[in-house]
Amino acid sequence: MDKKEFIALTIKYYKGELKDHYVYDKLSKIEKNPELKESLKNLSKVEKEHSLFFSLLLKSNNIKVEGIRLRKSSIYFSIILRYILGLSLTLKILERGETEAIKKYMDYLKNSDLDENQRRILKNIINDEIFHEDFFEESEEKIAKRTEKIRDAVYGMSDGLVEVLASVSGLAPVLMKSIFVALGGLVVGISGSLSMAIGAYLSVKAQKDYSDSQVKLERIKSEIKGEEIKKEDESFSNPLSSAINTGLFYIIGAMFPIISFFFIGGIEALILSFILVIIAQSTTSIIISLLSGTPILKSALRTVSLTIIAAVGTYIIGNVIHAILGVSI
Repeated sequence: MDKKEFIALTIKYYKGELKDHYVYDKLSKIEKNPELKESLKNLSKVEKEHSLFFSLLLKSNNIKVEGIRLRKSSIYFSIILRYILGLSLTLKILERGETEAIKKYMDYLKNSDLDENQRRILKNIINDEIFHEDFFEESEEKIAKRTEKIRDAVYGMSDGLVEVLASVSGLAPVLMKSIFVALGGLVVGISGSLSMAIGAYLSVKAQKDYSDSQVKLERIKSEIKGEEIKKEDESFSNPLSSAINTGLFYIIGAMFPIISFFFIGGIEALILSFILVIIAQSTTSIIISLLSGTPILKSALRTVSLTIIAAVGTYIIGNVIHAILGVSI
């Protein structure tokens, strides 16, 4: 790479490491778990050391780091996300950043004209970033229950958005009064919420019961053979808590396509429902992508596209029924 590109990248990485230093420091002050708190403090110190390396590179190229301003808004944004999304999702976002840093620093190492000492330090920085990525994976295991609750809520809300939007889209051409469409959507939402809650309860309960039976069986076998217990108790979400979480967020999701029909009618209400659902579904898709580690944009486009297809499909069916059978209420 030429000198101009080298300077631009070095400034970018300097600012990135400095930003991470401040973010981890502020997160450590918020975190109540002593172990995570200490780990975040250590991460902050390491990131500061990384920023010093890039600042020395800039100084060696006659660039004054004092004149480089860091946008504080990006730091505050990360902290706000911590309060809104919780630690589990915030760590997921930070983990993505560490993964990207590893790739970028590897390219920087290959293409930059660094001396042997600088290359050695940069390799150590890359190893630190790999360690940070491992830390986030370990931290995720420690807060797995929090992540499961978020996952239940997001999937429940996503189902409510899709199913009820499809329902009101099909009802709109048939039911002439918008209040009837709203009430029809509400009935679908409540029944769907109960169905999702029962399904979540039975699913988690079945997993827990199976695991408990396997643990008891292993204990009996171990006692007979005089061996140590091989299978440990697994940690599962509370079935009732999972059911309430899933059902509650389903009905919250269901309200997005319904709400407009309580205030306006006709095609305007349906268009507003589409807009509200697309916004909400995009948000849930981003959260799901963060939890699963899949590409955000690709996942969001796929989810929104399928949601629209389902809604448009039922809208067409409703119009066909209205046109052919002359059914309208």
